[in-house]
Amino acid sequence: GLEPVELVATAAQVIHEQLGYANVVIPLLEDEHLVYRAHAGAYRDVFRKEYRLHMSRGIAGPAVVSHTVQIVNDVRLDPRYVAPPAPIDVSSELAVPIVLGHEVFGVINIEGHVKFEDEDVSSIQVIADHLAVAIKNARHFNEARQAAVMRERQRLARDLHDSVTQVLSSISLMSQSLATAWRKDAKEGERRAHRIEELSRLAFA
Repeated sequence: GLEPVELVATAAQVIHEQLGYANVVIPLLEDEHLVYRAHAGAYRDVFRKEYRLHMSRGIAGPAVVSHTVQIVNDVRLDPRYVAPPAPIDVSSELAVPIVLGHEVFGVINIEGHVKFEDEDVSSIQVIADHLAVAIKNARHFNEARQAAVMRERQRLARDLHDSVTQVLSSISLMSQSLATAWRKDAKEGERRAHRIEELSRLAFA
């Protein structure tokens, strides 16, 4: 039942606390930009505000574009490396894309001082795969909820339209007979005039 942003925030914290990675951030892909909101470890102090990076930049960007894991064990030697807003002392970076089928949602990005091995990739890949399914399910749930809200709004609009139409129809019929009723009986004409006024207020309401 979590939103995608909450899902990745929880995952980042779990990766940091349970697997012991010092710096974890999980940006989601939005309009060709990686949006950094979910961070753990030293990244909490680095990314105090929402940070956006085009998917063509950095190490994480190519991971998203190519749908493949990117490992850089010496970021000083890789010209693609983009330091975070407030640089931290790191030497290695691992970027694992969050992919389901042909759809990419974001990337699990980890930085530190220890060289990343195949075991690191395997562990984070498992989390990325589960996260992809969870994000997809969350989005399906949101789409279904929005569709249900839209259906209910349309139903209410129809009911309201029918209700107002019925009141206006009553006003129309009563107004057509008002003059005749008034000529025959002033009190009856006055009663119908008051009723038209009440119906008008009801229609406005």
